[in-house]
Amino acid sequence: GFQKVALFGIGGPAALGIGYAALHPDRVSHLVLYAPFTKGRLARAACTAEFDEIETVLKLMSFGLDGDDPSRRQMVVSQFLPEATADQLSAFGELLRIAATPRNTVDSLRAWYKSDVTAYLDKIRCPTLVFHPRGGFRVPLEEGRVVANSIPGAKLISLTTRNTYPPDGDPAWDQIAPEIEAFLPCSDRSPADNTERSTAPLTEREQRIFDGV
Repeated sequence: GFQKVALFGIGGPAALGIGYAALHPDRVSHLVLYAPFTKGRLARAACTAEFDEIETVLKLMSFGLDGDDPSRRQMVVSQFLPEATADQLSAFGELLRIAATPRNTVDSLRAWYKSDVTAYLDKIRCPTLVFHPRGGFRVPLEEGRVVANSIPGAKLISLTTRNTYPPDGDPAWDQIAPEIEAFLPCSDRSPADNTERSTAPLTEREQRIFDGV
């Protein structure tokens, strides 16, 4: 297998990438983070009202993500994609519906919201590239600045988008693609060096998720 890999983390999973890169520096060659945070939303809640608001949204998500009424998902998807088209919002909402059960989604979000990776940031030793939307609702830009300033040698790219997950056609891709291409080293293996790998057929649920992406 690979001795070192480049990791990419977006939103909550960026915290996982940060922790892994800090704890296993010998296994990570490069780290790319999109909309990362030092502390999740619950961990950085400044008052009881803010905490209660977050818990209320999670409660609503537990009831409404897998129903037939797409309007129940609109509040959630519009926070992730405030500048998306109606079709993009609908597609992302459908992806949320089929990707996981509401309980699994809420449990995952609550875990990210409670996380705190502050202690890991200055332990990262690999080259790190940080992307962050300038006006993202889910994760403030200031969180991205703190992450980049706390990781030795990290570079912060402030993106001209408010979308946490930039959809097709988002102008942020004009920044993201060339930055990643310049950041990651090119492989010195030719296509002939790649070996074919057999893969098991996708399950019906996996195929639906793949089609949604």
